[in-house]
Amino acid sequence: MYHPASPQVPIIVVFTKYDQLVIQKKFSLAESLADDRVERERRAKETATEAAKVSCEKPLNAVASNRHTWTEVSTKDEYKDTIERLINLTMDSIPVPTKATDPKNPGTDGRGYC
Repeated sequence: MYHPASPQVPIIVVFTKYDQLVIQKKFSLAESLADDRVERERRAKETATEAAKVSCEKPLNAVASNRHTWTEVSTKDEYKDTIERLINLTMDSIPVPTKATDPKNPGTDGRGYC
């Protein structure tokens, strides 16, 4: 997402402590899925992601007209994929200078970014 006043500056919203939200969801599913730890884990992550969406994505849509980037993140070992996703979203959101778009190269847009 880019700030309306400065469309070239990406804004990425990070929902931190995702692991805590998953733990909370696991606890609420403990009785109904007491014997199925794998299913409880899967459903807890699924409902935690949906809760993060409600907390982050929907309010952002109201302000940013669906032009936003957000992700849930935890630094715990079992959630390393969330850090990778944040890195990928960040890299996809920022302009990276390349020789092909160098302002000194004829035929480029002159901004120095791809």
